[in-house]
Amino acid sequence: MNTRCLSNRLFHSSTPRRAALTLAMLVALAWSSLAFCGEIHKAARDGDSAKVTALLKDNPDLVFSKDNLACTPLHYAAVWGHKDVAELLLANKAEVNAKNNIGATPLHLAAGNGHKAVAELLLANKAEVNAKNNFGETPLDMAASSRHKDVVELLRQNGGVSALAQQKAKDALNSEFLNAVRNGDIKKMNALAQRGADVNDPHDTFDVEDVRFVSGAFRYRFKHVPGASGPMLFAIRSTNPETVRTLLALGADVKTEFFLGANSGASISTVYIADASFEGSSLTLNGPSGAVIRVENGTVFSTVPPTPARKVTYLSLAEGWLADEKTKTEFRPGLQQIVDLLRQAVQK
Repeated sequence: MNTRCLSNRLFHSSTPRRAALTLAMLVALAWSSLAFCGEIHKAARDGDSAKVTALLKDNPDLVFSKDNLACTPLHYAAVWGHKDVAELLLANKAEVNAKNNIGATPLHLAAGNGHKAVAELLLANKAEVNAKNNFGETPLDMAASSRHKDVVELLRQNGGVSALAQQKAKDALNSEFLNAVRNGDIKKMNALAQRGADVNDPHDTFDVEDVRFVSGAFRYRFKHVPGASGPMLFAIRSTNPETVRTLLALGADVKTEFFLGANSGASISTVYIADASFEGSSLTLNGPSGAVIRVENGTVFSTVPPTPARKVTYLSLAEGWLADEKTKTEFRPGLQQIVDLLRQAVQK
């Protein structure tokens, strides 16, 4: 069997970048699946109804068995488009919404491979039309990415939606709202909030997970941690009290603590780059202050130790900026009003 074909069928993703990142792993899993899938999986793959019937007669629980990719026999019937085998498995109580180890259901696989008849059968047996895999994709996303228009139409007729399209639209709306906050456009902020913009749209940041001193440089890894709401953070930074007042009126949450991102002394996110050099998979950034930041295969090396992320509130952040001697005089009146507004909001 062609292992790449198997990996594409079982793990098809509608996001090319994501698929490219995992291709080597998928091919390896495909090879191993040849050794670790059971007889019933092979029979389902081959469309051998007689063999499936015989195996289930001897052991009815085989209908629930999973290979090393967590695929059931119904996954195999769906991915290869064997409607008769799928009917047989469902008649023997196969779980129609079983998920493999990337969260794909049989309907995901039937849709992604253009098997309309199998998709119709699964839907008739109460398959969840908008189930999401681990990448947030629905069966309709899978069918659309593979340009199976007939399956897309079938899924839409049964209530199917594109989770990726919905997320893209949501992200665009939140981005527009953030720009309105940056610009202090109160009228537009209110209008976008009415359309469903998230006034608490969170942004992940990073904290230091591990630090080691290796060959004269600090080596450290980051981990994702909950970050600040972009709108409120930008509103405070703008020192515009009316923008903060509007966000509070729209229901912004200012009581939750969040992480202020880690940096490397020169701050990886804001370092001024004097020059940069590439060598293989290594990227080196040289700052004018003498700090050197090197990124190699996702691991960060630096000549200065990283500063861990710290938990703050919007009030403590605004108070800190107000107390900072470096804060320009013209920004202080606005910051003072913002601090007063946040204090009132926190006390409610």
